[in-house]
Amino acid sequence: MSLFHENKKRIEKENYNPPTKKSGASSEVIKSSDLMIQDQLYNKRLVHDLNMLKNLNYAESVEYKTSCIERYKYHVENYLAAEVNSKSEVVSWYCAFLADTGQIEMFCKIMELAIKNKQQTPKNFRRSLKEFYFDEVLAFVKHEFEKAVPENAKRPYLDQLLMKLTAEKWRVNPAVEYKCWILNAKLLLHFESEKKESLKEAAASCEKAKSSYHNPKCKTLERDIARASVKLL
Repeated sequence: MSLFHENKKRIEKENYNPPTKKSGASSEVIKSSDLMIQDQLYNKRLVHDLNMLKNLNYAESVEYKTSCIERYKYHVENYLAAEVNSKSEVVSWYCAFLADTGQIEMFCKIMELAIKNKQQTPKNFRRSLKEFYFDEVLAFVKHEFEKAVPENAKRPYLDQLLMKLTAEKWRVNPAVEYKCWILNAKLLLHFESEKKESLKEAAASCEKAKSSYHNPKCKTLERDIARASVKLL
């Protein structure tokens, strides 16, 4: 048995397992005060989980983080649903674990709730929760774009970020906003170059990119969009 599985088995035997939702249990409203007490118990377990992760390789850490997600899921969802007026390290790391294990759909759902409830990133992240949200979604979209998977690259994930910037008026680091508009233009040019409206949207995205950042670099992209537009005349 590997050191990873030996330690995992030992940790599971220790008294660091806060109560989780029982199978078949009906949903119930939990008081904020009770959730804060539960959060302290989960935080105690979190400290052990983070120490455990320090000694694992990448594959082992992904497996272990996945088990952490299952362990914390019920508590985090209740904590955010109740809009508890207190920062939670458990919620912060739960979001990080979702990102690290590639659970993008659940990540987006939980991050929106966490941002609404004014939670924060883990202390060593040195960026806001909104920037963390944008960075991780952009990284996912870029990865899918490079694999040529348009349905994942364009929708719904990048569209969610653009909606935050336009309709909901979220304010993020200008460099992050710039990346959103540039990536949107690239996706439209790559996947929808035969559509005039898409190329117009791509050109408009370049303009928004230039207006959002002090040092834009999109001349080549604008030239390629213009050439694609000419071909449709």
